[in-house]
Amino acid sequence: IFGRAIKNEYLALGTFASVFGGAFLATRGGKKDVPAPTLVEQVKANVTSGNR
Repeated sequence: IFGRAIKNEYLALGTFASVFGGAFLATRGGKKDVPAPTLVEQVKANVTSGNR
């Protein structure tokens, strides 16, 4: 790079860091929002059944 010699160890470490770092960022996922309950679900939660 820029006419300079780079040790194989540094090239290997850079390759490993980019591969594993990219895999980590790609697989960590995002925040999953919990959807608000629908009107039917709200009514079912608030209405009690005759069986107690």
